Amino acid sequence: MKCVEVYKELYHQEPFDVAFCPYRISPLGAHIDHQYGKINGLAIDKGIHMAYHPKQNGVVELQSLNFPKRAQFFVSAVPDEKQGDWADHLRGAAKMLGEKYRLKVGLSGIIEGSLPIGGLSSSASVIICFLSALCKVNGIHLEPMEMILTAKAAENQYVGVSCGKLDQSCEVLSKKDQLLYLDTKDDSYELIPTSEKMKPYKIAIFFSGLERSLKNSKYNLRQDECKAAAYALMGYAGMDYDTFANTRLRDVPFEVFEAYKDRLQSCGADVQNTITVSSIVPKRVQNCGVKVIWRATVSLFLKAENPLFIAMSVAAMN
Repeated sequence: MKCVEVYKELYHQEPFDVAFCPYRISPLGAHIDHQYGKINGLAIDKGIHMAYHPKQNGVVELQSLNFPKRAQFFVSAVPDEKQGDWADHLRGAAKMLGEKYRLKVGLSGIIEGSLPIGGLSSSASVIICFLSALCKVNGIHLEPMEMILTAKAAENQYVGVSCGKLDQSCEVLSKKDQLLYLDTKDDSYELIPTSEKMKPYKIAIFFSGLERSLKNSKYNLRQDECKAAAYALMGYAGMDYDTFANTRLRDVPFEVFEAYKDRLQSCGADVQNTITVSSIVPKRVQNCGVKVIWRATVSLFLKAENPLFIAMSVAAMN
């Protein structure tokens, strides 16, 4: 790994360890987790590696092979405000972990991503990779759900991205040759093994040539649009509803959406897909195999506006 080579060249010593967190793909349910939808996903064998060594003075010193500028901060004195660079995800992780545990030991590290940034949950991967290393040097053990929620809090409360827990859950809970089924409303999940009746398959990932991050996208706006649609639909139907902040499309029965969807001037594809996906990702997929999920995904892609995306998606899943 290049991160190990660079670490040895820069610090003139072997790294203490190499942390790793995989990227994830979500055949069905991406971007509905923030609406408490039912999702599935799996980790892949590519991801974020970090060669690191503990620093007893409490300093965190990090360099990325994918981004310029070295990041440095005290693990016990993380800036309250984000700095606007790639390392905000790591500062957020240290701050969220430090609110629950006493952090004394920092680390020096070289971070390396094995695929282009964007689309595979690289931000969640780098947070979890860093968290696992920071926990190890400080003698902290996090249970899987605690790791997921700490990583999510780093993005929500520090970076400022109102993401759900799909990415973190796929990266922490996934196992080889199994599909993760997760209900993001109550965090119940199941790992579904590949059916013996399935033919051999491969998963293709296409790079569009564009690198992106959620914090620079309209992700938060899309989430607000979903909440606004849910709030309006529940109002039209005379349903009891909570505050806007606590309203989710998961709370809207499919029948209510069908009855009042025409009153929404611009609900967008996210509302349609969120409600549709939540209704077609029941636990019964356990007996159907991954192929059913892929074909259901294709049916949603057919509603998309980008023909090239549709063609690539269909080709990848058949």
